[in-house]
Amino acid sequence: MELSKKIDKAKLLLMSSKNTAFICHILFSMPLVENKNIPTAQVDRVTIEYNPDWLNKWSFKKVAGLLAHEAWHVGFNHFERVPQVDLNREAWACAIDIAINNMLIASGTELPDDGIWENKYIGWSTLAIYEDLKGSSNKNPWDDVKFDEKNESDEDSQLSNEKHQAIVNSAIGAARQAGQEESIPTEIKDMVIKANDSSVNWNDLLQEYMQSFAKEDYSYIRTNRRYMDEFTLPTLSKGGIDEVSIYLDVSGSVVQDAEVVNKCLNEVAYIQEFLSPNKINLYTFDLKIHKEYNFTSIDSLEDVEISGGGGTLLEPVLTYKEGLSAEFNIVITDGYFHDINVNDTKLSFDDIIWVIYDNKYFNPKTGKIVHIT
Repeated sequence: MELSKKIDKAKLLLMSSKNTAFICHILFSMPLVENKNIPTAQVDRVTIEYNPDWLNKWSFKKVAGLLAHEAWHVGFNHFERVPQVDLNREAWACAIDIAINNMLIASGTELPDDGIWENKYIGWSTLAIYEDLKGSSNKNPWDDVKFDEKNESDEDSQLSNEKHQAIVNSAIGAARQAGQEESIPTEIKDMVIKANDSSVNWNDLLQEYMQSFAKEDYSYIRTNRRYMDEFTLPTLSKGGIDEVSIYLDVSGSVVQDAEVVNKCLNEVAYIQEFLSPNKINLYTFDLKIHKEYNFTSIDSLEDVEISGGGGTLLEPVLTYKEGLSAEFNIVITDGYFHDINVNDTKLSFDDIIWVIYDNKYFNPKTGKIVHIT
């Protein structure tokens, strides 16, 4: 079989397998590049390379396993997550491959015969495997991870890291859309939360939450049968978002921080560019809804007037949104409301994305929360 067709068939196999929305999203976000100068395959934060002669030796099912293996390196961020003291590089390369391969084998995935895995380490963490291996002599036949190099420029490293983080955040969003969040290892979810908390890059978190609604995205829920009889494939959905409502708190405690307000307006433009909704409604509020802006172009943001003062009431927002048909309601606020305790477990805010200014005590039990500090 021609290698390109074998790779396509391998991708289709992964797409049709159980609980693969996360890893497929990572895989399909990265280019696959031929490289005859490497013995097997390798991956960095944003690219997968493979030796075509080596890859073509294996069946499409084992090629699928290899592609999943490389994508999991991206998911776990094995490029920088290495023991920092007295590193035995060979042992660490073996440990990360064993951990991934044991996980794939347990799921029923086939792998190329020259990979490395050991039943002894089933259920072990990557670090525990490393600690057990580092005192012995090990040779990894794949050795496929391109670890971060110290001589990489700060600018290149930052760009690569941002692309990698966006890929993983987006993949988590795809898994949630497919109802497969439980299939994402806790280690990865904790790592993403820590990375986002440290970078305060809330547009990545917003992308993670809303990725599934972008126009012309693949749905892992509705399927059809195309191309190959033995596979059920995700369907390309062109529904996209019709309408988004954004409520911007302009009370006295917020409008005095012009830098943060401007940042939030920039993120409104980001939402417009990334999601391409047919309509964005922007409302300013404090004790009441002040002004309403309706636009489809980010140029309209130039006309937005930020003015207000006094306290903040949530009830006008909740009442106003009930009469609208927006698919997303985003409330940008410091969360200090005078009328409603949002932490009350009896209240439901499932249809709200909260973007909160420096208020660690804001913790409603429902809805998505993004903190800006």
